[in-house]
Amino acid sequence: MKNLILVTHAEFAKGIITSADLILGGTESIKYVSISAKETVINVVKAIRETMESFQEKAPVIIVTDIAGGSTTQAAMQVMNKQENTYVVTGLNLGMLLEIICADISNETGKETCKEILRDIVNNSKETIQLANDLLEETEKSSNEELEEL
Repeated sequence: MKNLILVTHAEFAKGIITSADLILGGTESIKYVSISAKETVINVVKAIRETMESFQEKAPVIIVTDIAGGSTTQAAMQVMNKQENTYVVTGLNLGMLLEIICADISNETGKETCKEILRDIVNNSKETIQLANDLLEETEKSSNEELEEL
């Protein structure tokens, strides 16, 4: 069991949770903090802490933010630095979220193992981001080479 908090600008978190629910048929303990342009990092830190306190289960907390250098991540990192068994992943996208939801992370998962699992998820996410034009060109090139061999 793990607790997830998505920290994003506007309603991005709410929408992506809806998408994850649609694909997985329901998700585990996921909460979100949506921020507006008016929020300060201090306000976001408070909101994240309040959200963490609302979890019933004392399990690892994974905070996923939308922009690596943004205020969402700055706030999450402040919380992480003062909260044990908390991890921050940036660059939220649906594929990444689905992998995090499905990952076997619990109180029994060691800190280094949890980091390794999350690193693998981040690397997988990076590999899935591609320019589809390049994929199409590669497919066409392979098809043409196969035809030339005939």
